[in-house]
Amino acid sequence: MSSENETWEFKHPIFRRGAVEQLHNIKRKCTRTQQQSGRRISLDQDQAEPGDDAVESMYNHIIRLENQLWEVSKALLI
Repeated sequence: MSSENETWEFKHPIFRRGAVEQLHNIKRKCTRTQQQSGRRISLDQDQAEPGDDAVESMYNHIIRLENQLWEVSKALLI
């Protein structure tokens, strides 16, 4: 499947298309763990590490950029 034909579905009770200001309220939920640098790191949001704010900030910035890209792409298709 090419990237042009891919369909992404996203569902979250807070998510509203175009409501970028609400994206900071949407958190990933993951109970899996992974090995990194010889230590076990939990991906659960309840066990935040120092520095996670920077990662979350970058993640939210990426989400905003993707939303802007989607809006521009949508406008070009009209």
